Parts: sequence; C-alpha cells; structure tokens
Amino acid sequence: MIKRLLVILCCLSLLLSAAPAAFAEDITLYSEELPAVTAPGGKTSIVVDEKPTGGMRSKVILESAVLDEHISEISSAYASGGVDFEKSLYDMLYETIKGHKDSLNISSMNIPVSQLETVMDTYLKVLYEHPELMAYTQLGYTQTTEKIINLNPKYLFTSVAEDDKARAVVESGIQYYLDLVADMPKDDIVGKMLVIHDAFVKNNVYAQEELDSYYSKENNNTLTAEDWTIFTAYGLFKNKRAVCQGNSIALAAIYKRLGVEGAFCSNEKKNHIWNCFKVNGKWYYLDETWNDKTVRYTEDGVTKILSGGQHDYFLVSEGKMADHGDESELKFYSDDPDVVKCTDTEFEANHIFNGGGSYNGEFLGGYFGTVSYENSRYKIEIMGQPEMRTGDDGTLQKYMILWNSTPPFYSSCIVSGGILLSDSYNGTDSSSGNTVRLAMYYATDDTENVDILFDLKLNGRQLNVLRGGSKSFSRGAAKVIGFSLDIAGYTLYMWNFDRQKPVSQPRAL
Repeated sequence: MIKRLLVILCCLSLLLSAAPAAFAEDITLYSEELPAVTAPGGKTSIVVDEKPTGGMRSKVILESAVLDEHISEISSAYASGGVDFEKSLYDMLYETIKGHKDSLNISSMNIPVSQLETVMDTYLKVLYEHPELMAYTQLGYTQTTEKIINLNPKYLFTSVAEDDKARAVVESGIQYYLDLVADMPKDDIVGKMLVIHDAFVKNNVYAQEELDSYYSKENNNTLTAEDWTIFTAYGLFKNKRAVCQGNSIALAAIYKRLGVEGAFCSNEKKNHIWNCFKVNGKWYYLDETWNDKTVRYTEDGVTKILSGGQHDYFLVSEGKMADHGDESELKFYSDDPDVVKCTDTEFEANHIFNGGGSYNGEFLGGYFGTVSYENSRYKIEIMGQPEMRTGDDGTLQKYMILWNSTPPFYSSCIVSGGILLSDSYNGTDSSSGNTVRLAMYYATDDTENVDILFDLKLNGRQLNVLRGGSKSFSRGAAKVIGFSLDIAGYTLYMWNFDRQKPVSQPRAL
C-alpha cells in the first residue's frame, strides 16, 4: 500500500490552513448602513477605482492516495455507465454540506481521478447556487490510483447550529433587496433587476483591503475562516464587503427569488467571476463587481466616499465583455453551459440605465449614479459621468465629472434614444420671472432629429405642446427644458413623439 500527500492548486492559490470559526453571538441582520456622503460643490474631476480582479478562490486538496489493485475493473465500470455523474454528485454534495457532514464516500460511483476537475466544478456549482451552505470553496479528497473515494468539504463554522445562525444573515440580506421592489409591477422583471442591482452596488463595498490581507496571510500560512468570508454571500450580507465571488453569489441568490434563471462565468487567468442571467428567453452578462464604482475624493484634507455604480456590464452581450477575456478562457457554471450564449443587445441602448460619456465617438463609460423606485416612478440619481480632460501633466485623461448640483430626476417615459426626466421642484424663467417646471432630456444613445412632445391636460381636454423638435444629441448629453405652469388646473404629462411604447404609462410631473 502506498500513501502520499499532494496539494493541487486552483487559481494559483496555496493550501488554506483556516480552522472553522466560532459564530459571534450578536447577529446583525442586513440593513442599509453606509453613511450618505455629499459630493463637493460644482463639477469636480475624480479618478474612479479600476476594475478589480483576484477575487475568485477555490482549492482541491488530495489528502491521501492508495494503490488500487483492480484498475481494469474501475475503468470498465466507469465506461459502462458512470460518465454522467454530475447531477447525482450535485445532489449528494448538497445534502452532505447542508448536514455539515465531514465526508462523502463516492467510491461506488467509480469516478476516475481524471475527472477531478469536473468533480470540483460540481462542488463549486453547489456552493455558487446555494449561498445558505456554509462551506468555503475548498474541497479535500482521497483516492486510489484511479478513482476518487471520499470528498471532504471545508466549513466556515463548527456545527449545524452555527450554520443556521449564518443562514439567518443571508436570508435577511436577500429579503432586504426583495423588499425594495415589492411594490413594483409584477411583470417588470428588468426594472426589478435594475433597482436591486443599483442598491447592491451602492450599499456594498469591494473588499480590497481584506483581499490584500488574505494574500498576505495566505503566504504566511496564518489564514482564518473569517478571512475566507469575503468570497461568500454570507460575508457580503454580514459585512457589506466582499470580492467578485461573494458579490456574484449573493446577487444570483436575490434574482433567483424573482424567478430569474442564472449562471456563473469565470476567467481563471484574470481570477474573476461574474453572472449570466436569462431574461425573456435570452442570456445576458452582468458583472456587478465591475459596475460598482466607489468614488473617493479629498475635501479639506479628509478622504470621502461616494458609493454608486455604472451600468456598463448590466445585461450586456459578449461584444461588451472583451475586457473579460477571450471566449476560450471562459468557464460557465450552469446546468447546460453550452446554451449560455450572450449575443443579444436589447438592453444596450434606449433604457434608463444607458447613457454616459463619449470622446471622439468612443464610449468612455456609463453615467455614475443609481436608479431606484418610489411612488410608482423610477428615481434616477445621476451623480456624474466620465469625460476626457487634460491632466496636470498635459495629457488627456479620463475623469469622473461629478454633477453635484443636479437633483434627483424621475423618469416619465423612454423616448427614442433617451429618457424624459422631471425633477422635484419648480424654477423661475430668468427672462420673464414666471414660475416654470423644469424637465430634462437625457440621451441614452447617439440620437438624431428627436421630437419631444408634452401633453397638457385641462378638465379632461388634452393639448399637445412640442418642445425640442428635431434635436440631435450625443450619448450622455442632457438638455433642460422649461415651460410655464401659470394656467390653473393644468397637469403636465410627458410622452414620446414617435409613439414608442414607454416602460409604463405617463406620470404626472
């Protein structure tokens, strides 16, 4: 009998020596706790965070191996019916981890060692799709010369009771986001996904400091289970800080409750993972980690944070994901990875999450802000958008230009190539002194010859008023439109002149 110990590394990671953690007695359920920060006055140039990588972690560890005396029998058994083992193994792993069992014996499945990567991918898929399971993405195993005998999950905590406490934190986090969209129209799935996504990137912060600490402790072999939580949905909902792995698991869990089918996509070369979601029968990519743009700036010697997001990777096609790697580098975690093809471009223009900055015809990135939903309307808070400006060294650089004096806008409907927005206050016409109501047209795509129609209604009689006829805009452009409201009894509505179907019925301003 020959015994040996071998460590097989995934994602260039080292052996984790973390011991299970004891669960803290005080359970803090999820709520929005990030402090609100006001940006400096006027237009201010800010450099935003870069696109982070390094947040995907998994390990498979060979704990013992025994020379097998029946190699031909194992190969024959596998060939005769063991090749399609993923579904059975998935179910067995789920029950094992849910019950906090130390080991799962799979010797009867006759899975050869050559299928170890498939076994590990199945284990990862179980954890990605079930954030309530309190194991981290490290799997020990034992083998004979040819087949895998036991699988040994590694747990964050020491007992099922502690797992249950952690699961309460996860459930609280999921429910928090579901409550945000509870009053939205039932069939507005994309709108619900948008509102949840924007609250998600606003409320949570990429755990760069914790990730740096993880790498340092990993090199020193001093990791604890708490260090591993940044890779889990539990860590995200507990601390509002996680890396791409924890972010994508948590968001998928929330969307799953909406009935949205999801999958995961990773690039091991970039050490990065993100989501795919199926909407109206078609697949789209969504990378909430790279959409999360935390803006840091210094005012009066104090570093402040604006937490928000962009939508450059929200329900997009593969054409928008070139910076995520070549197709040959991608791995999908799905019931049928071959059918996850993200080619549709429906949501890349003419929606309230489109728009942003351009320079010489090149799109620089989406606007910085968030979309929420209140009083039966979308509330759009555009805090800024990217622009090219000359830096201190005389070269052109991309900055985030903050629109700090701009109040929140409320969408009334979508027009061709843009959104009609109303703000929350009246203004004064500088030439006449009359009170006016202000509105904005915000271009979500390059647009030519746009006609904007407003409806005025008095005692049931409708008058159409054309404002801004045959206008052309570049993506991200905004035009403020004012009009008199000095006729008592009028209610102003906004509609689109070319009669495209809006996302909802027009709303009174």
